[in-house]
Amino acid sequence: MESIRRNDIGKNVRIFVVVTVISFGFMFVIYGTYVSSFKMLSERFGYSNSTKFSVNGLEHLEMERKAQFPGHAKTPKMKVPAVWTYAPSEMRESGGACEEMDKIVVNADFVKSFIRNIPIFIHNPRRDYISSQINSNHDHEPHIFNIISSFLAKDRDMNLIDIGANIGVISLKAAMFGRKVISVEAAVSNVQHICASANINRVTKRITVIHNAISDNHTSVTFVMGKDGEFGGSFMDDGNFRDYKTRKSGVKFDTQNLVTIKTIILDDLLLLPNINDFKSVFIKMDIEGSEHKALLGAKKLFRMINVRGVLMEWRWHVERPESKSIILEFMEENGFEPYALAKLAKKKLDGKTMRDSDVLWLPKSL
Repeated sequence: MESIRRNDIGKNVRIFVVVTVISFGFMFVIYGTYVSSFKMLSERFGYSNSTKFSVNGLEHLEMERKAQFPGHAKTPKMKVPAVWTYAPSEMRESGGACEEMDKIVVNADFVKSFIRNIPIFIHNPRRDYISSQINSNHDHEPHIFNIISSFLAKDRDMNLIDIGANIGVISLKAAMFGRKVISVEAAVSNVQHICASANINRVTKRITVIHNAISDNHTSVTFVMGKDGEFGGSFMDDGNFRDYKTRKSGVKFDTQNLVTIKTIILDDLLLLPNINDFKSVFIKMDIEGSEHKALLGAKKLFRMINVRGVLMEWRWHVERPESKSIILEFMEENGFEPYALAKLAKKKLDGKTMRDSDVLWLPKSL
């Protein structure tokens, strides 16, 4: 009996050991799969244990970015979109602002966030309004792209011209939608953010960046930046417009932080080698009160390209009779009429009395 009991105990011990080993092995397999999956998702969407999305206690990811984009000589250069600037009489491709992005992106002003599930590089949310909106809400003015995408969805050959691209929210969404984009942006730091975001989303082939300001002639203009480096509200310093904008917006602008930028006219876009990809376009125009000057230099563009719609910021023209008159006359001559944006309703507006913040211009033939 004693020997039988010992055999039973030994048998039970062996069974326990085998079951324990199998259980631990199974747990290690599950853990390995979890770690592998998490690493894959982290690399795809940019998550990490150190990522902070709260403005309170925001920690810049400089150490993490330095690990991802070390600045030593052996590091391959980041792939970036083609960046063009206007030189006398022609558009020239010049890496310029985006040439050593592997070194630039480790700067503390490059904070990784998300537009929904799309990774994007924003400015320091404490200093920039649009960046703070993205950091808090993971989007910025989603209704704008909802309208644009409704037009793009109707025509597979329609692409986007984004005038006043800022850090590239609309440009990036359109590129991820599968469309080609011309992004026009004056501020060098915004251009660099567009390049970095295009790289991380692998859409550098779909975005062409124009690093110039838009006006009605070729010159150099002074740009006024928001106080503390605010990028979203920067604008061309044009006569009394600085005082008007300060009064209307309540934003304080930094008169010491003035930047000189060369201008192009919209007709210059016709000189781009890939302009044939933009035979049918939707135009988004948000250049802080200079929309009328942009249109004065766009007569050929509207004749030679099928412009299917223009979504324009309007609030800076409501009380400026001269700029309002220029826009209304240009759009009327080119066969466009204004509509409200609210809920995508096709509500026609009276151009002379409309006070909407944004206006959708559509061809009368639609």
